[in-house]
Amino acid sequence: KVLQKVLELSSLANKYFQENEPWKNENVRDEVILTSVNLVKDLSILFWPFISSSCEKIFNLLNYEFEPKGSIKRIGKIEIKNKEIKKPEIIFKPLEIQV
Repeated sequence: KVLQKVLELSSLANKYFQENEPWKNENVRDEVILTSVNLVKDLSILFWPFISSSCEKIFNLLNYEFEPKGSIKRIGKIEIKNKEIKKPEIIFKPLEIQV
C-alpha cells in the first residue's frame, strides 16, 4: 500500500509539471522547476526503501546530501534552491516487453 501511495504522488507531481509547461510559460518557469526538483527529491526519499541505488543516483544528480535517518522529516521542505544540478542521465531504462 505504501508503494502504491508513493506512485500516486509521483503521478501527481508529473501531472503538475506537464500541465504547467515550464518550457513554454516563462511566467511560472522558475516556480515550477523549483517545486518539481524538490518533488523529485521528496519522491526519491520515499522510494529509497524500495529502489535505493536508483534514488542515490538521483540524489547525486541533485547535489543533495541524503541521510536515511530522519529523512522523512525533510519531505515538503524546499532544500534544493540555487544549487547546480548535474547533467541529467538516464536512470530507468525502458523495459522491452516481448510478446
